[in-house]
Amino acid sequence: MGLTTKMLDLHISLNKTSVNKLLAIFPHPDDESFCTAGLFQLAQKNDIKTTLICLTKGERGTNSLGVGNLKKIRTKELELAAEVLGIDELLNWDFPDLNLKDTKKIWSEKLKRKIDKLNPDIIVTFDHSGITGHPDHIVVSTEVLHILKEMKKPPSLLWRIPDEQEKAFFRENSSLIFASKPTHILKYGFSETLNKIKAIYTHASQMKSFRFKIQILEWFLFDHKELYCKVDLNKKYTHKFVLKKQRLII
Repeated sequence: MGLTTKMLDLHISLNKTSVNKLLAIFPHPDDESFCTAGLFQLAQKNDIKTTLICLTKGERGTNSLGVGNLKKIRTKELELAAEVLGIDELLNWDFPDLNLKDTKKIWSEKLKRKIDKLNPDIIVTFDHSGITGHPDHIVVSTEVLHILKEMKKPPSLLWRIPDEQEKAFFRENSSLIFASKPTHILKYGFSETLNKIKAIYTHASQMKSFRFKIQILEWFLFDHKELYCKVDLNKKYTHKFVLKKQRLII
């Protein structure tokens, strides 16, 4: 309780500010469901228009279904998750999965133009730890921050912050030392929790085993919160790309 009492309530903070458009930027299909399912549902309830940009089609992920074209499968799964979460606009680009670091000059220019066109009030993405340490997660975080620092009138930037449960699960990820401290907590109800689990389960190709499905229930069924950090664009943040021996998750 000591941790959460120091944080601001994100729901109240959004109600006190003029927020009409929210843009979420993630590298892979399923990032949106694991990380910000609660936030998307809150935005829908508050008549905030939501746009999700997913930079890849996740072709380097797991294909537990064993058949079919993984790009097509994960594209459809993402569309289903977006419906569950009430996302207004879905943009699923096709940059190379697990290679966003080497192609950032290409996709960051496209992303910059899209941000200018959408003119969102808030952007949300991973923090510099990437939660799992996935290099695509980290480079998206650093590039979004770089883009906003160069804008004359940038939107607010929220980073999704790993909570204690996520830190424990991804404890082998040395990038977690660069995780920012949360400034805001988003609490949501049981119905939103069920929708979050439903959205995660739409990514059936990534359900590696029955045990993994049960683990998702253990993670989220009674953990009705997401942690965020409101980024200070004048501050310098540290990150590091780490080669990991363990499998990349999410």
